[in-house]
Amino acid sequence: MDHDGKKKWTSFLGASLLFGSMTVPFFTSVHSVFAATTEEGSLQAVVSHAAYLKTSPHLGIYNEIELLAKGTVLHIIRATRFWLYVRLDDGAVGFITANPHYITWAPPFSHSGIQNSTVDTVAINSNNVTSTSYFPPKTTTAIPPGVTLDPNTHPLAPLSASYAEKLQAIEEVAQSKLGTPYIWGHNEDRGQYGFDCSNFVEYVFHEALGYNFSGSSRVQFEHVGWPIPIHEMRPGDELFFSDRTNPTGSAHVGIYIGHGEMIEEGGGLGKVGYLSIDHGFWSRHLVAVHRLF
Repeated sequence: MDHDGKKKWTSFLGASLLFGSMTVPFFTSVHSVFAATTEEGSLQAVVSHAAYLKTSPHLGIYNEIELLAKGTVLHIIRATRFWLYVRLDDGAVGFITANPHYITWAPPFSHSGIQNSTVDTVAINSNNVTSTSYFPPKTTTAIPPGVTLDPNTHPLAPLSASYAEKLQAIEEVAQSKLGTPYIWGHNEDRGQYGFDCSNFVEYVFHEALGYNFSGSSRVQFEHVGWPIPIHEMRPGDELFFSDRTNPTGSAHVGIYIGHGEMIEEGGGLGKVGYLSIDHGFWSRHLVAVHRLF
């Protein structure tokens, strides 16, 4: 867990995505916005004027990762008329504006309309509304950004397992640690007793799925998993929260288990337990969701 928030957080109630003269409300369907996709590595772009790499495709300063210098090469994973989801040469991933003032690239569509596009849709909650699922790949066997597989462990669910099997493994490992005390910097994978919030998340995914990734909440927030819209969260996703000392989103982390609840370490409980994200402090301070399978 880290407490070195780098950017000032700003509220995005009623936020919108602005591109040229077109404004798209943030909480409306993104069906017409995130419609064009491209195979990873098939296109590249170059930063022509310094622009920020971001954790989500939204305007503002709360989600900035780093300022990319002119000449930085971007490997395009997904593309829309407004944003690019890219990978840098050092392996970092994130979003950057598709505005041609900042980016020189060859889009698979014209500004008059999205062409040759493919759209993936997923159900949201129980109201049978669909929106574009534009971050994770279609398969659950892909290794998320910032993650490697540990060849020396025998996870409960292998990479080839189904979503349901992986979720069951996550829940089994997480629930086995209910009541384990919060101890900052500890991870039982290292032979220590107890966890802090981000090391608990790392431990659960390591034991359940064989994942290796950083136990730092800041690194998890900036580099681990596929960022997805908050309203598309599903059980098994990692949740990121802000507070006054760390407003960027790496102040606290947990694992969503459905029904408006997460399982996490600490969070005012002082131990591994369940907390609601439907109301109260954690509902107000949830700023990002990452998918890891």
